[in-house]
Amino acid sequence: MGLSWINATASRRNVRWFTNGLLTNPAANTVLANTGAVNEPSEYHAYIIGASTVAARISIRHRNAGNTGDVEEPIIVPIGANTPVEFFVPVRLAKDERVTVVNESPLTGDIAFSIALVKAYQE
Repeated sequence: MGLSWINATASRRNVRWFTNGLLTNPAANTVLANTGAVNEPSEYHAYIIGASTVAARISIRHRNAGNTGDVEEPIIVPIGANTPVEFFVPVRLAKDERVTVVNESPLTGDIAFSIALVKAYQE
């Protein structure tokens, strides 16, 4: 798995960032960001940001507990070259489910995406 980052302010709200970093010439179906399995079922907010040096097509996926299939239909998004994008995706995750961002087709260029995941309701 790629980087996972928590800072002191974000950790109070249990915000976690996930990314596989800057990727060059990724193959089709390359995972760009993956939250990993969540420890507890809850409503979550996934804040997704990214950019690519060339036009690309990504999918935002709600994956099952075994990470073997999608729980819901993926959100497919075309991305323009050199155009940063951001998405807010509310999602209910069961234990061990996850959110991923995947490159849908081979790409000749650079691409990077990150997911900030936070529980929607804090106790």
